[in-house]
Amino acid sequence: MVFSDLHYAQKKLAEVSYYRLSGFWYIFREIAKDSNGNIIYHSSNNKIPKRLDRFIPNTEFKNVFDLYLFDKTLRLLMLDALERIEVFIRSLIAYEMGKSDPLVYKEDKYIDSKFLLNSNNTTSAWDRWVSDNQNHIDRSYEDCIIWHHNLNREIPIWVVTEVWDFGLMSRYFSMLRRKYKNKICGRIDRNLTPDILNNWLRELNILRNRCAHHTRIWNQVSHTCLSIPQIDYFKKISLQRQSLNRMSGNIAILWFLVNKMGSSSTWLDRISELLKSQTEKSYFSIKPMGFTDNWQEEILRFKNAVL
Repeated sequence: MVFSDLHYAQKKLAEVSYYRLSGFWYIFREIAKDSNGNIIYHSSNNKIPKRLDRFIPNTEFKNVFDLYLFDKTLRLLMLDALERIEVFIRSLIAYEMGKSDPLVYKEDKYIDSKFLLNSNNTTSAWDRWVSDNQNHIDRSYEDCIIWHHNLNREIPIWVVTEVWDFGLMSRYFSMLRRKYKNKICGRIDRNLTPDILNNWLRELNILRNRCAHHTRIWNQVSHTCLSIPQIDYFKKISLQRQSLNRMSGNIAILWFLVNKMGSSSTWLDRISELLKSQTEKSYFSIKPMGFTDNWQEEILRFKNAVL
């Protein structure tokens, strides 16, 4: 690796760590080939090429750190959308379920029976959620929670949701009986099914955790694929198969949900500007994000599909 400024490199390695940056310079390592010049893959199924323990000639440390900074900016943009969506879904749950009972989160009659079953002498998924929810309440220093505690009042769901994180929220939705899920989905889009939203919340929770823990995201591959509903937006954007477990698929889902809260968001424009600045760099390939080389056309389809 080329170090044009050794002091800069030492400083950044001390700040970020060698191991953390190694995930970003992995793509700068030479691809392994056999004696005939054919690429050697880790397996015949995943088609991920093996990398050698040496860098492509003229690899510069500055480019590695630029990639790290790009990923950081991308994470912040993801968190911006994820925060809005988390608050939005929590609000829908609080409204729809609160109509049935302000203390609905304590009642198992609203929960699908399969989540109430104990197996192998372990607690049920519902019991675990109730315990985790109570722990969130007990640990909370929010004024609204303290106020209810001080007055010895029961805490209604529209207050309790203020202490939920994305995971607690998505788990609660996943356990609801279908008729309640349908009501929540209907507030987003009449063609959105509970199974689709459940899939999205699970995948977005993984993305949210990666962003919150500062994990590299730009070229991450999910072990499961996003489910796509029969909604005009998704018909118009024609997501490619490689997008369904990569960042481009997440961007499409996030943009759809952000627009359900309002059509004036500039979030996708900021994504496009970031990608444009990065794709101008010779070392960068956008394909690991699930986009094609015509990524600008794909982003434009995302944008036009909600108009």
